Amino acid sequence: MLTKRFDKLFFVFILSIFFTFFYFRPLNSSWYRIITADGLGYYSYLPAKFIYNDKELDFKWFNEVYNKYYSYNSFAVPDENFMAPFKERRINKYYPGLSFLWLPFFVPTHLVCKLFNLNANGFSLPYQLSMGFATLVYICLGLYYLRKLLRKLFKNEFLAFFLPIAVYYGTNLFSYTIYIGTFSHAYSFTFITMACYYAYGFFNENVNKFTNSVWFTLCFLIVVFIRPVNILFLLAIPFFIHELRLKQLSITPFQFNKKNIFAIATIVALIIYQFGLLYNQTHSLVPNTYSNEKFYFNRPNHVFDLLFSYYAGWFVYVPLAFIAVLSVLFVRNYNKMFFLFLVLGIVVYLYSNWWYYTILTRTIVDYTSFIAILLGVLLVSLLHKKHIFKLALTLIILSVFYFQLKAFQLRNNILDNNYTYSEYFWRNFFTVKPVSIFPIYPKTIIHEQTNFEDYEKINLPFIVTENKYEGNKSYKLFEGNHFSPEYKTKLPGFYGEKGIRKIKISFNLYTTNDLKQIQLLCKIYSDKDHLKQDVVFYVNEDRCPQNKWNYLEYGFDVLPEVTSSDSLKVFFWNVSGYNNAYIDNVKTQICITDASMEMIP
Repeated sequence: MLTKRFDKLFFVFILSIFFTFFYFRPLNSSWYRIITADGLGYYSYLPAKFIYNDKELDFKWFNEVYNKYYSYNSFAVPDENFMAPFKERRINKYYPGLSFLWLPFFVPTHLVCKLFNLNANGFSLPYQLSMGFATLVYICLGLYYLRKLLRKLFKNEFLAFFLPIAVYYGTNLFSYTIYIGTFSHAYSFTFITMACYYAYGFFNENVNKFTNSVWFTLCFLIVVFIRPVNILFLLAIPFFIHELRLKQLSITPFQFNKKNIFAIATIVALIIYQFGLLYNQTHSLVPNTYSNEKFYFNRPNHVFDLLFSYYAGWFVYVPLAFIAVLSVLFVRNYNKMFFLFLVLGIVVYLYSNWWYYTILTRTIVDYTSFIAILLGVLLVSLLHKKHIFKLALTLIILSVFYFQLKAFQLRNNILDNNYTYSEYFWRNFFTVKPVSIFPIYPKTIIHEQTNFEDYEKINLPFIVTENKYEGNKSYKLFEGNHFSPEYKTKLPGFYGEKGIRKIKISFNLYTTNDLKQIQLLCKIYSDKDHLKQDVVFYVNEDRCPQNKWNYLEYGFDVLPEVTSSDSLKVFFWNVSGYNNAYIDNVKTQICITDASMEMIP
């Protein structure tokens, strides 16, 4: 009876995943497509093969199609997102295994688009929705198998029900399902979980050994064919073995039922598909496709940053992971936990040496089932201590809500995934409304010049005392005065040195009813008044609630042609002029930083 009740509740949880995706995620925005970033590389094998007859897999068709359906691109040329140099040609650096998993969704979608004349080009809305739906299906499969695995490990229906929900909503597995679903990580989670489930069955159960071995092989190949480095999960397999004996390794009798025949056929098809595409591109069966990206083991690693920093700390943003690791303090004589910690530790160490080391926050998603298991070990050890058990459950639930808050802030640029530091983190700890930030990590600053104006010691028209943020005065923009004075400063001599040059303007702004927009204008001129760089920031009402003081900051990277002999001019413009705006505490920071936080390969 209890099992059936949890089955029904688990089904409600599965429905919540679909509801969250279709209700909260933008589905038809050209700025925010479902197939995006890394997903473009994994996915593009399908339109190349089935739509554009791209036999050479050179993806020359990609840029034109991309520009038609996408408004945003972080690369000068769209295909630079996934194309990389390899020997004497350019190839898709992403392995094709994930595109194989999408075949059952892509082919019907393409046929429907062809039949009903729905822009059958591989990137229109039906294809986008199809790939989003595929992610939902596979993640639900992974969570289903995680529940089955936890049930076998702990023989506890509540934990098998509760922990999949906790790790889904309380870790980045949520983000890489709902918002960034065409990355590989949700899929890797599913098939690592399934592989561990079938490994458990093979080593500990006397029935269905052939079935377990075949399906483990299929899951193992999918994991490796998506991301070869995930072969590391094999190091955790000893955790799932109660007691290894030679007779356990026997897989007879062979059971060629429909389920196993399907698995064997899929294994054959997967191998042909994977190695066929790889060899066609590279003339190699196991190429290193990341030719211009690598690990730097000769540099200081970033283990501490990846665990505890404000900009990338796994434990800071996913406290469930920290609680899971703490399980080692509460469990005695459970040496097999070492194998789970070994895999997680190696992954953290490896990516602490990757050129773009903050990638750990997503690569660790692949091993989310290990976090659930460690949490399960912790809770089982506390079952006989009711008060501590309830406290642990409470902390886990609070951690889920905390993660959702921080994930929301990162999605909405309230916090920055690469530049957040302590001041930003704590200032915006509970912030859920849009903010304007331009963080410059303090430890990267080599030289800095700061100018500050609070209007307290100067006498100019329209400096008023009727409203102010601090002190006694502020500057007023209204119908009779649309523009503030120009704040002109010569760029400092250190702008002639090497480094990344940045300018940041922060200020406090008060706007009255119905004032729609204030513009902040930054212009850099040569000594002959030649305009070298012109940057405009639009302060809209969504970032500046009316009838209250708001702290805002904007900034930009200075162009290479700007020199230390040039000058910066900064001023504000009340565009409509119909209502009042007050400005106070204007701070201009001109600095040069090193590249330690820029994630340059």
